[in-house]
Amino acid sequence: MNLTSEQVHWVFGAVLAFVPIPLIFSELGVLDGRWPSFIVPIALVAIGLALILDPLIHGSAAPAEYSHETGQHLVLGAMALVMGGVETARALGGLESSVWALVLPLGLVIAGVLFFFHAQHQADVPVLLLAIQHRTIGVIFTVAGVTKAVAEMSQAPAFRVGWLLLVLVLGLQLLLYTEGRSLLGGFKASGKGHGRH
Repeated sequence: MNLTSEQVHWVFGAVLAFVPIPLIFSELGVLDGRWPSFIVPIALVAIGLALILDPLIHGSAAPAEYSHETGQHLVLGAMALVMGGVETARALGGLESSVWALVLPLGLVIAGVLFFFHAQHQADVPVLLLAIQHRTIGVIFTVAGVTKAVAEMSQAPAFRVGWLLLVLVLGLQLLLYTEGRSLLGGFKASGKGHGRH
C-alpha cells in the first residue's frame, strides 16, 4: 500500500475517532439494539490485523530502522487480536465472568505502558516532539484502561462513557500526529530521530 508512517497514524486515528461515537450514543440511550456491542470486537480484530500486516501496509514507504518498531507492532497486534476474540465472545453472550471483562482494560494499560518505550524511526522533527507524541498516546491508553476497568467493576454510567471519550481523544491525537511532513511542514531538527524513548 506504500503508506508513510504519518499516513498510517492518521488511518488509525480516523478509526479510533469514529469507533466511540455510536457507542457513546448507545450508552446515552440514543441507539438501541445489540449491534453496538460488536463495534469494539470488530475494531480490535481489524486493528490487530493491521498492526501485524504493518510491513505490507508500508511497503516501499517503510521507514529506515523500522525493525524494532515492527516487533512492537506485532506484540500490540497480537494483543488486539486476543482482546478482540474475548470481546467477540462476550458480545455473543459467552465469557460472563467478571475476569473476562478485565481483559480489555488490562490490554489497554499494557499498550499504554508499551508506548512509553515505543521505538522510533528517523524523522524530520525533534526527538522531544516524537517522545511527547508517543508518551501522550501511552498516557491516554493507560487512563482509558483504568477508566474501562472501573466501568466494568462499578457499571457507573460516567465511567462507561468516560473511557469511550478517551478513545475519541486518542483518535484525534493520532490524526494530529506528525513527523515533520504535515503540521510542521518539513521542519527539521539538528538531531533527527532516535532509537527508543
